[in-house]
Amino acid sequence: MTANRLILSLSTLAILAQTTFAIAAGDSIQEAQQLVNDLCATCHSVDGVSADDAFPNLAGQKHGYLVKQLTDFRSKARDNETMGPIAETLDDRMIDALATYYSSLPAGK
Repeated sequence: MTANRLILSLSTLAILAQTTFAIAAGDSIQEAQQLVNDLCATCHSVDGVSADDAFPNLAGQKHGYLVKQLTDFRSKARDNETMGPIAETLDDRMIDALATYYSSLPAGK
């Protein structure tokens, strides 16, 4: 690879990395809302306050607690026939987005 091609390749990678970071930061709220609508709202509701006592309230929970629970469901360290398959579809970024979303909401009653 010539020096010019190497410089062009490295420059392109740097621009892509910056663009991806900017998109990820700007879209994290929208991504979290989409994940909530697609995966969580049926049981935990969009506002994180469950209508059914069978499902825990997520609103106002601590970020670290939510990350740990979702990570444990994903790794099967915590076994649950409903949450396990859902959590298996989540990557670390998605888990962080969901934890950020629900921890930012006012706690339910």
